[in-house]
Amino acid sequence: MESILSFLTTIFAFIIALGILVVIHEWGHYFTARRTGMRTDVFSVGMGRRLFGWNSKQGFTTGPLPDNWEFDGTCDYRLALVPIGGYVKIAGMIDESFDTNHVESTPEPYEFRSKGPFAKALVLSAGVICNFILAIVLFAGIGFFSGVDTVESTTLGYSKLESAASEIGLRVGDNITAVNGKPVEHWLDVQENIALSSASHTEHRLTVQRDGNNLDVPFTAEQAKELLTSIGPEGVYAGVGDTQEAGYEAGLRAGDTILSIQGMRVAGVVQMTDMIQANAGSDIAIEIGREGGRVSIVAPVQESGKIGFATAEYANRINVEYGMVASLAYGWDRTIGFSKLFLGSLWEMIVGKTSVKDNLGGPIMIAKSAGQFFEMGLTPFIVFVATLSVILAIMNILPIPALDGGHLVFVIIEGILRREISVKVKMNFQQFGVLVLLGLMLLVSVLDIGKLI
Repeated sequence: MESILSFLTTIFAFIIALGILVVIHEWGHYFTARRTGMRTDVFSVGMGRRLFGWNSKQGFTTGPLPDNWEFDGTCDYRLALVPIGGYVKIAGMIDESFDTNHVESTPEPYEFRSKGPFAKALVLSAGVICNFILAIVLFAGIGFFSGVDTVESTTLGYSKLESAASEIGLRVGDNITAVNGKPVEHWLDVQENIALSSASHTEHRLTVQRDGNNLDVPFTAEQAKELLTSIGPEGVYAGVGDTQEAGYEAGLRAGDTILSIQGMRVAGVVQMTDMIQANAGSDIAIEIGREGGRVSIVAPVQESGKIGFATAEYANRINVEYGMVASLAYGWDRTIGFSKLFLGSLWEMIVGKTSVKDNLGGPIMIAKSAGQFFEMGLTPFIVFVATLSVILAIMNILPIPALDGGHLVFVIIEGILRREISVKVKMNFQQFGVLVLLGLMLLVSVLDIGKLI
């Protein structure tokens, strides 16, 4: 019963998230097409067979429209069978429908092909622009209405040995005051600015206070990725969320705080996990904080590097609140920052620096993530929708036939040549683009199934 409920939650969350993104994206095309005098025949949420819809000629109807249907300036707002994507059919435009009935006739003033390059480019870009605006608004809304939870301290309570942190010379007790010259006020600032550094292959630097002196600590984009998991702030404590049988027998209880392992202070879950895994197959001495007192136990570590408990993290956290203007700036920064990170990751997959298999996800993994974030609460789900909106925007603007970016390339070329490219060439590119997208969809679906298995 629980698995069925989880499955239904996943499907519901996926439909909600994708529905929001598709409606916003397609509304951008629809609105700008109308404003520039183009006729829109169909506004579809979903692809394929029409399930039901409404238009001013027939009202609400179910099933496909009649074969001899004439739009005559009306728009059919519909829900289609396949809940992946959507489209706005603009009169006089060769799109994924491969409709070429209009090419033999003289261009009408309301058709896409009769408009100038600027109007065409605006309509094609509007969906992407709306997705970026949606991300900014969602991130800004989180900053304004709920604020952002983070650890206030920017002083290191943990610096992993034999890692990027030790390579660049960071020590426990270093207070990070700036990243690449930009002052940081709390730990979230540190994390976000280091993450952004991983997307730019120039030299980066941390400014730290150590023993009353300001030091510049240089690091590379490659080191930035490891830094995110090899340092942590003071005031963060690792704990026990729940125990399995082995962990309970070892003396651990839910709610325990792990103070030290083998006599070394523990500052956060990452450090605790590293220390336990480093002692796989051995017994380790653990000092625990429990109900205001301290308890010492000796716990056996399995060969897999686990004791048998779910980790939890306790921290001295603050809620950073943003006013109206500051929240918009926060939304802009988060959107631009994530865009840079995604483009950097995409480029690394293209040049072979990172694995396509491990980093590329399709509808199945998106649905799974949607369900997980939905169960975590409203704020995590909104963050998920915002980041997915950025990904959708970037993917759509890529110069791939059948995507908005592919159509935009033709508009730019036609603007330079001052003449329209032949219908045959456009059709060939559209068909090639659709085949590429279908192949990519099949590939990521196979990879998704492999990950689930």
